[in-house]
Amino acid sequence: MVAEIQQRESEWTSANDQVFGMIAKNENEPAWALAREKANPLIDRIDVLNNELLDQQRTFLEESRASADAAYNSTRLMLL
Repeated sequence: MVAEIQQRESEWTSANDQVFGMIAKNENEPAWALAREKANPLIDRIDVLNNELLDQQRTFLEESRASADAAYNSTRLMLL
């Protein structure tokens, strides 16, 4: 997942540089088309991947907390 985010970010950076290059040359319509057709979908995909990664990390955190609670409770019972 992280590798795909990195790949899409690299593709977006390239497209974004092209967009700004076109704008600098006053090629506004092609710049707008490139941004709309290539750069924006890349950002949308990056957002989806980031949300999936955050959800995955939240799940890992919940599982870690549950495991820590279980270990604590088990150790606590042994000490009592």
